[in-house]
Amino acid sequence: MIAGLRRGPDPSSGSRLRLSALLALGLTLSPMATGKPQALFAAPGSGRPVAGYELSLPTASGSQAYQVPGDCDRIAQLYRSGDAMRDRIIDRKLWLKATGDCRYFALLHANDGQHLIDHLAGYDFDSLSLDDLPDGIMCGGPPVGWCLVGEKDAANVRPLFPELEIGQRHEDRLPCRLTGGQLRGEVWQSADGGLHCVRNPRARVRLVGLNAADIDGDGVRDRILRLILISPEIGRRAVRLPLTRLAPEAPLTVPRAVPISLD
Repeated sequence: MIAGLRRGPDPSSGSRLRLSALLALGLTLSPMATGKPQALFAAPGSGRPVAGYELSLPTASGSQAYQVPGDCDRIAQLYRSGDAMRDRIIDRKLWLKATGDCRYFALLHANDGQHLIDHLAGYDFDSLSLDDLPDGIMCGGPPVGWCLVGEKDAANVRPLFPELEIGQRHEDRLPCRLTGGQLRGEVWQSADGGLHCVRNPRARVRLVGLNAADIDGDGVRDRILRLILISPEIGRRAVRLPLTRLAPEAPLTVPRAVPISLD
């Protein structure tokens, strides 16, 4: 999975998770700086956005250290051949994270070298209005594309924001817009599909990553936002949102096809 592993203290974690951050990236670094998509991963354990990490994976011949994304071809080969040892829960989590991050890296680079139209160049996602998110981003109805979120059936798919209950009122409203990449408040989805935002110092929506790539092969550069959602209702949740714009003044939409689950 893309999101970092979150678990309690483990005295053996030093031998199981050996992190070597190749490059820590701040929000001020644009993924368009080099003209190529820059993959950001959640570092194992800390969840910090990094361009790569080292992970010790259990195999049939013993645990070995692999670099993500440098060793992704080897990781995929081991997984397909059955040499990936996944008997224990922690082993399955390690392999799910490594293979999920490798698929995400491949997704970002699937259409490298093409001349791409970019209708989101210069768009300030640090000041994103949540009301601009397309309706489909809420993952309502049957799960498709990124809305699968690793789940096997629609009953387990969670909405991006919790539903506002009938009669529930909040007086301390605030605009549903990020400021400096974050919004300190609760976000609720109203029955009419609109968003209802309320001040709460214990809740937060934070943009921690932004990737640019043509993920559906239509010649238009898309964006994938990585958000951390924190609230008393859902706890802490890491979500990736694929967005695109098909014309300079067109609304934000979801790319027509997202090959893999992004969460």
